[in-house]
Amino acid sequence: MAAGLETRAEFPKLMEPTLKKAFFYEYNLGGSQYDKYWDVQDSIKSKEEIVETIVPSEIPVAGEGGMFSRSEMRMGRSQTFIHLTRKLEIVMTEELSEDNLYGMALQTQKALAIAMKRTIEKLAATTYSEGLTATLVPDGQTVFSPSHPVLYPQGSNPTTWSNVLPATAFGSSGVKSLKVLMSKHRDENGDLAPHEMDQLLVGPDLWEEAQEMYGSSGKYDSADNAKNQAAYGLVKPILVNHFLEANHAYTATAYFGRDSRMAQNIWFWRVKPEYKLLYEESTGNIIQRVRCRSSLQFVNPRGNVAAYS
Repeated sequence: MAAGLETRAEFPKLMEPTLKKAFFYEYNLGGSQYDKYWDVQDSIKSKEEIVETIVPSEIPVAGEGGMFSRSEMRMGRSQTFIHLTRKLEIVMTEELSEDNLYGMALQTQKALAIAMKRTIEKLAATTYSEGLTATLVPDGQTVFSPSHPVLYPQGSNPTTWSNVLPATAFGSSGVKSLKVLMSKHRDENGDLAPHEMDQLLVGPDLWEEAQEMYGSSGKYDSADNAKNQAAYGLVKPILVNHFLEANHAYTATAYFGRDSRMAQNIWFWRVKPEYKLLYEESTGNIIQRVRCRSSLQFVNPRGNVAAYS
């Protein structure tokens, strides 16, 4: 029994603030990865829905004093975010923790914090990287597809566009090609809707080589080589460890680019991670609980590109 306690029932009330603080210390240790490549927002609803609207891509010429050209707003893609709740409780029986209640609780709290963080990071990483093969967007394609359809193609505009580069080895040439591909995105009229790639996302297998691209200032001058020029305009590479757990054949060779300002892959928090310590009077057990409620989806694939070899 922890020092200063007369009964086990007193433990949760007295120790929860300390264990909660320890839980979040462990949870936040080392920072997070998911919020570097997902747009994290709070939700006050049981679910969220984002509906895009489409307007003409260009403004027509009108004569001086002439009438305004008239057009209609059209419906674009829509995405519904259904928040899922994750819960787990660990039971500490009286027999198990009789002699070392605080030590047992601290170990369990630490393990729960690590499990919660791992769950979030794995879900974020696999949902994103499995966009190569499984994760769908509202146009019916995978996130990274060579043929995203255009809703309302105008005139001779293209009717599809691509945001994936197959058979493209990682390196300065591949990263430059991703940047170019990002600038070729099309809107729902088939007109160019260029995005600017400012993030490079890689798994552990490509991490060291990605960092080599940032060996100098990253500006176009006489001191730069091809790798340094590939890094121009990019923030430091983002390591996503759990890309390794993606369910596709390109785990070790896939890499991704993102426009952090315009991409619409969103993580909604309805309930952020919580920790609770309880006493179960009927059994004498002490319960440690964690829970969260969230959702993540792509509203559209624009602002995201992928390559693999």
